[in-house]
Amino acid sequence: MRSLGIEFTDRNKISTIIEEVELKSDYQILCKSEISLISIGTELRCLKGEIDKDTNWFEWIKYPFKPGYSMTGTVIETGKSVKDFKAGDRIVTQQPHCQYFVEKPDNQFLMKIPEGISFKEASWQVLGCITQLGARRPEIKFGDDVGIIGLGMLGQLVTQYLKIMGARKIVAIDLSKERLEEARRGGATHLINADAKEANKEISEITNNRMLDVVYDITGLPKVLSAATKLVRKLGKVVLLGDNTQPSKQFLGPNVVSDSISVLGIHGSMCTEVSNEFNRWTWKEMAALFFELILDNRIKVGNLIKNIYSPLEAVKAYEWLRDEKPETTGVVFDWSKID
Repeated sequence: MRSLGIEFTDRNKISTIIEEVELKSDYQILCKSEISLISIGTELRCLKGEIDKDTNWFEWIKYPFKPGYSMTGTVIETGKSVKDFKAGDRIVTQQPHCQYFVEKPDNQFLMKIPEGISFKEASWQVLGCITQLGARRPEIKFGDDVGIIGLGMLGQLVTQYLKIMGARKIVAIDLSKERLEEARRGGATHLINADAKEANKEISEITNNRMLDVVYDITGLPKVLSAATKLVRKLGKVVLLGDNTQPSKQFLGPNVVSDSISVLGIHGSMCTEVSNEFNRWTWKEMAALFFELILDNRIKVGNLIKNIYSPLEAVKAYEWLRDEKPETTGVVFDWSKID
């Protein structure tokens, strides 16, 4: 079967390709893609290729590179040994942007989409799990005051999780008024339309000079870490949820040691594969919770999708994101547009 795919052939070069896809084992399923979500920050960094050596990015990004990891689809064929999936099942998994793909049923990232969840909503499952990891990392307590720098895709989800978790004040910090208003709808109690390094005075006023208990840096920008460390109280925590490709340009603020500040990193790969008494949160457990919260109307992602492209417009979509730097949140490819 011929399948259209998207590929970064080199730095800043985007192309569509045609590949052959077929079942090669009795223990595989063949799927037709429905909606795939562009992880804007990650995929643009992969496209630009401005990467330090000796980083996970340097090992991962090799051109030609296939972007994307947030895919929904419909099963159209199964191997003879497959018992848990059948043709017609709606699924979500981690696959690059492509028209058809093959999966193994025991892939931990593969699961059926529950009734009541749309393909568009389900396409946020990967980011919903990554941000759950980030929300748990600093062990936020009921009533904590928390700041979020960067209200893109991950920042919007973290904001909604913090509201559910009982944060007292949720301070959204971003240069985009549009993203800040989206964060307000998601639960942010205070909005700061400024660069992080200029937010100290306003945060001091919001917290009665106490400063924040936790600050998330979700920008992936090297310059933000040092500014973030100045927004937390003594013994406060800074969480790096946005990984950057050039850590050589990143540095700590001057008060990290003197104020005993913790800097915590979290990556999407850091979840247990087997549930146990110490950590129940496997990927499937987190995904199930994410879908449950959507069905309960406590997490909303459909409204975060602002732009829908045909995969045939892939070059246009990535060039727009890279060159125009729009204040958008969610951008998806609708694979039905090439049928």
